[in-house]
Amino acid sequence: LLLMVLFLVRPGIKNGGFNYSLLVTLFSFVYTTLALCHGAALLTVNNGVLVLAFVSWSTFMGDTAAYLAGSAFGRTRLSFLPSPNKTVEGYLGGLLLNFLFTWVFYALATFVFALQNISLINLTIAGTVLYFICIAGDLLESMLKRDAAVKDSASYLPGHGGILDMIDSLLITLPLTYYYFLLGGSF
Repeated sequence: LLLMVLFLVRPGIKNGGFNYSLLVTLFSFVYTTLALCHGAALLTVNNGVLVLAFVSWSTFMGDTAAYLAGSAFGRTRLSFLPSPNKTVEGYLGGLLLNFLFTWVFYALATFVFALQNISLINLTIAGTVLYFICIAGDLLESMLKRDAAVKDSASYLPGHGGILDMIDSLLITLPLTYYYFLLGGSF
């Protein structure tokens, strides 16, 4: 957290200098490694495999749903500085598709895998909260890319960009979900 704060609020560090390079390298390692380690930690909570599967599913599907809805119907651009091409229709369509994807996960968990201790209402609420956290993760990663003057990290998936673009939201949802369960939360 300290590295992230220093990275975002230290305008005196010149882009390309040693201090900047060191800070970016350390932050990148800490940001990705520690966040993804929370995925393994989620396996220790009650129904950990189910929780990890749902968080991953909801994160990827929410991100993809917003992209698909924005590509198909996006007209009203949001004026967020870090990501100016995001649209209202993309986020709203993504939210609606996220409900559908959450219900598909519920059907798979209860009917295919016979897990009976899942509440559709709680799962829908969790999926909705995760969707909004995904948006925050996506915007955070966009801020980091803009600060580093990198538009897309790669083009492995058309419209999605590189590996970090695919997991940016997961870097936020995994730790927050883990701490939610650590504090006694449940689905």
